[in-house]
Amino acid sequence: MTGKRSIGDNSPLSLGAFALSSFFILALLLCCYFNVFTSPFTLDDNHLIVENRQIRDITNLKEIHDCAPSRPLLMLSYAVNYHFGGLNPFGYHLGNVLIHALVSISVLIVSMYLLVFFGRGLPAPLAALFGVAASFFFALHPVFTEAITYIGGRSSSQSAFFYLLAFVFFIKAIARRGLYSKSKTMKVFLLFLSLLCYISSMATKEIGATLPLVLAFFCLLLPKGQKMRSMLLTTPFYILLALLLLLRWLRTGAMLEKNPGFLYENTRLDYLLTQLQVVPFYYLNKLFLPVGLNIDIYFPIVKNIFTIGGAASLALLFFLALLCSRLGKKSLLPIFGLGWFFIALLPTASFIPIMDVAVERSVYLPGAGFALFVSFLISQGKKGFPVVLCLVPILGFFGVETIKRNHLYRDEFRLWTDVLEKAPRKARSHYAMGHLYERRNDVDLSMLEFSKALELDPGYADAWYSLGLAYFKKGIFSKSKTSYWNAIFLRPDKQAKYYSGYGTALHELGEFKEAEDAYLEALRIDPGFLPAKTNLAKLCVKLQRYNEAEALYLQILQRAPDHKPSFLDLCVVYILSGRHEEARKAIEEGLRRYPGDQKLEELRRAVL
Repeated sequence: MTGKRSIGDNSPLSLGAFALSSFFILALLLCCYFNVFTSPFTLDDNHLIVENRQIRDITNLKEIHDCAPSRPLLMLSYAVNYHFGGLNPFGYHLGNVLIHALVSISVLIVSMYLLVFFGRGLPAPLAALFGVAASFFFALHPVFTEAITYIGGRSSSQSAFFYLLAFVFFIKAIARRGLYSKSKTMKVFLLFLSLLCYISSMATKEIGATLPLVLAFFCLLLPKGQKMRSMLLTTPFYILLALLLLLRWLRTGAMLEKNPGFLYENTRLDYLLTQLQVVPFYYLNKLFLPVGLNIDIYFPIVKNIFTIGGAASLALLFFLALLCSRLGKKSLLPIFGLGWFFIALLPTASFIPIMDVAVERSVYLPGAGFALFVSFLISQGKKGFPVVLCLVPILGFFGVETIKRNHLYRDEFRLWTDVLEKAPRKARSHYAMGHLYERRNDVDLSMLEFSKALELDPGYADAWYSLGLAYFKKGIFSKSKTSYWNAIFLRPDKQAKYYSGYGTALHELGEFKEAEDAYLEALRIDPGFLPAKTNLAKLCVKLQRYNEAEALYLQILQRAPDHKPSFLDLCVVYILSGRHEEARKAIEEGLRRYPGDQKLEELRRAVL
């Protein structure tokens, strides 16, 4: 189908068929993700959303930007969710599913445009089926649940959406024939939209950085007459990438990663060698057969390529290259799809280490290229029936596995029990389970899990910190002090909370000078860290330095006006320092804020 009834220039899919396909994508996604809408916040959702006060005022764009300067659009999307639904997980989950639906529809659009350039040998009905197969394959694939069901995974899907839009606008801008071919102004406008979407992708997550490489690869596959001219149009994207990397360096002091934990004990070469096995043996494996999925993958670090695993991974990658070479004689579609997959993986699967050597949401954006590759394989038949016959059972299997996978997210204990069954030697899994017990106030079981994490990884600073907190709750302050110190020793530049926790243990042990130094160091690392300020204020009260305590509490209440414990402590400071009139006024204000508060009533009686 061509012309005005087509979704793109010479596209084989009519507008009606496109609308119907989009409707089915959304309907199927709602069916497969119906059981996630009441799932609780989990993993990083707590500090990204629940504990993040900077997203609670949608009009304060500076605060929203400052809480994650490299991902302001992601934080803005969370601020929008909070504005309309507060901390009800439903809106966040619905947002994630809708974003995934938009990405899946974008995959359909991309496939149709690619057919215009690389699919001329395919009959029109089969070409349309190829595009529909790619979008449905992507939409329902269970390996993408982590990027959708896990609210924090939105960074991957939202960035991918802008990435795909940028690609679509670019290939429309370079088209020689079609609706916009006679208007240079429109071509410039489309190129501008592409650049704007590229910025939006990068402002959501850094994985968008690979778009210029994908565009260049696309241009290399074009006919000779169009290749060089199109390649020149990728120049603004490289300039923009350089500017964005420079801006990142000016803001964070690092152009790529900053203080990656992986490099404390390993090298970039170790990471690259590990990825050479992660990509074929986990990512491609789970894309072809999505069973045994895991949110916290255990994958051993590889330090030598001359192993059986290394040889097997290189052999598998060589086989894929050979397969593409043979398929490329029919169409360039599978070559581009697989090229997209490997290029989009570069930010997480090359020499740039991230926290985890293998994580399923890393394959979300590359998965769009993989869907194109697999759908082309499925569509290789003389008639369209083989496509349908293959696609229906595959999508049925994907749908069932997606529902089962999503069911685990409804209960964090069930989710992390599943993780520990699949990766019992992953220290972080025991650490996460310890936090779940901690939230249930089961200190003994939390200590057991933190200890297991440290048996597996003695250099796990966060586990030492959490163990220190557990000892503190048990009143074993000497062991709490030791645990906190171990966290500081391992990562002195890591977090203000390490020093703040260390200070609380010193405080209880009567080592007041050392405790004050620890609190001040925490505030040097993070001047806005409220626990360190409140702990320092309490120490000042203990040492009868009431003026200093008052100043600290006023600073806290200026930043967090509804921080009730600090307000109550300020009233106590006024009473202890003999300033009863100020105490009375503060208590009356407090009773207006918190009517019937028992502590304030007791303070009022004490003043009277």
